[in-house]
Amino acid sequence: MTAKEDSQPGRIIFSNDLGKLENLLKSHKRPVRFLILNNSGIYTEIHNYLTGLEGSKEVDFEAETRMLRPGFQTKYIELISELNLANHSLTWWTFYFTRKECAYTNFGEKIFNTLLVANFIQRNPTCDNVIVTHDQLLAKQIGTWASKQGFNHIIAQSTSLSVRERIRSFTIGRMILSVLKALHYWIMLRVVARNSVAKDTSYVVVGSLVDERCFSVDTTYKDIYLGELPEFLSQNDTPVLVYGGLVSNAWKTLRSIRKARPEFPVLPWHYFGTINGILVAAWLTVRLYVNPIRLSGKQEIDGVGLERIIKEEIGINIRSGHVFGNFWLHHSAKALADHVNISAFIMPYENRSWEKMLLKGISQENPSINTIGYHHAAVSPAHTNMLLGKNEAQVFPLTNKIVMTGEITREILETSGNYPKHTVTAGCALRRGREAGRVQPRKESGKITNVLVALASSGDEYISTLQFLDQALSDESSYQIGIRPHPEFSLDQALAHLPRLRLKFQRMGDSLESNFDWADVVLYVSSTVGLDSISVGLPVVGIDLGKFTNYDPAPEDCPLKWAVSNPEQLVPVLLQIENIGDSEYESLQSQAVEFGKRYFYPVTDERLNQIGSLLSANYSS
Repeated sequence: MTAKEDSQPGRIIFSNDLGKLENLLKSHKRPVRFLILNNSGIYTEIHNYLTGLEGSKEVDFEAETRMLRPGFQTKYIELISELNLANHSLTWWTFYFTRKECAYTNFGEKIFNTLLVANFIQRNPTCDNVIVTHDQLLAKQIGTWASKQGFNHIIAQSTSLSVRERIRSFTIGRMILSVLKALHYWIMLRVVARNSVAKDTSYVVVGSLVDERCFSVDTTYKDIYLGELPEFLSQNDTPVLVYGGLVSNAWKTLRSIRKARPEFPVLPWHYFGTINGILVAAWLTVRLYVNPIRLSGKQEIDGVGLERIIKEEIGINIRSGHVFGNFWLHHSAKALADHVNISAFIMPYENRSWEKMLLKGISQENPSINTIGYHHAAVSPAHTNMLLGKNEAQVFPLTNKIVMTGEITREILETSGNYPKHTVTAGCALRRGREAGRVQPRKESGKITNVLVALASSGDEYISTLQFLDQALSDESSYQIGIRPHPEFSLDQALAHLPRLRLKFQRMGDSLESNFDWADVVLYVSSTVGLDSISVGLPVVGIDLGKFTNYDPAPEDCPLKWAVSNPEQLVPVLLQIENIGDSEYESLQSQAVEFGKRYFYPVTDERLNQIGSLLSANYSS
């Protein structure tokens, strides 16, 4: 390669096709740098080919991720908050990504990977940079940026679509299906649901989600998010009405409501809705599809454009029925406010679209209504949905007060959340109930034998965690591994992707308390079981898988917590915990239990009454 050629920008090649890569690189003259964006083993043949290619060198995706991660959260929040400020409207809030969520969708990860690839290319401008991925959107977004930088951009990806992907791309068909499902559900409500609302009563309305588990054999109601609060308020002469979205089998849940007959009305979403509301929501969605929203505001981070990713995310929201469902819920919430005298409104607070639709619908006719949001869970660095950008609170649909589980989560929002002064307060951990404050005893020898692994969040986390443990513990016969999967995600599906897994383990059923009785230590990535363990004085090890954001809900300085970021560190950390003296261990346990009480205030009558007083306060001034 001549000196002139050496100074010219190299090629950027996106590919997941070995044959196409071989044709492109068979006569290459430049050094090759390659980056594989998926470590599940599906690109083994491509990896072997590129590794054996003369002048080729792999760039570690995990190392690149750790390098970019520290500043990403702030930049991501600023990006979405500026878009929220520039585009805020009822239509805008129907889009899921406006909540800035990182933990349960791949939108934030798409943006992160775009920045990562751009940084990778900028550090190797004269090489042939190969990015191994099936992500065609990423390839096109980088192509837009690369053309402005003078790079030769090549997309050599296999473009075959699965049957599921083809169905998902059939927008009109999916929108029609969403409307038909809504009509079927509306008819079901007319047949099964019963109205027990008193016209002359002023209610505290609980906007929530409902399933069969909310109704116990003794006819009491326990809310998914608010626990015993609705029942407590009702027993203390506060009229309560639960307005709930049905999260599981609608027919069974409706039958459970009728059979249980709680002391207060439990009405499903859309009970007072109309066919006209469904048709209006469908019309607004079709109009948005035909005439897409024109975005205002900056759509880039560090000079790297993100407009394709944002536009595609809006399209996904429309195609999935998410936008239609939110328009319909807004219309039905207004109908509820027309039929029910509402004195106050309380709902879970995670900045989800349905929360905004309920809030705006119920308060549209009465803007002075007292509104309370309750955050039921831990707040990790991945919970960017809980953080606002500078000045974003001026346009963001917010409740008058936001109640957190304890002082630690309250301090996180007060320090980093950009919420108006005096908005955030500490309540109690309603979902955890009235805890006895037990402490898990240590084995006499201090020996760690039983290792409990708490899985959560996603199937991808399952796979990555099992791979991590396979490398760390498969040759260690002294440990008994117990896997506690999350009820929403299948362990079997993850295992199907890991046919060569050597790790021996047992599945842990039964209650969390019985799992704690068995365990000597708890390993986790994102599960709040980690915090539960700390709360009972059980040591934990947080596993950092090197993902684009940190999912660990426990702060770094949390007592009885250790952290590992590669498999080789795990056994030495377990040995370190074993070697802690009994007196020091007891001291750490005491600190951990106290930390847990500050993170999750236990439920008491006094704290429930404090939340009740917030509902009866007047914030209209």
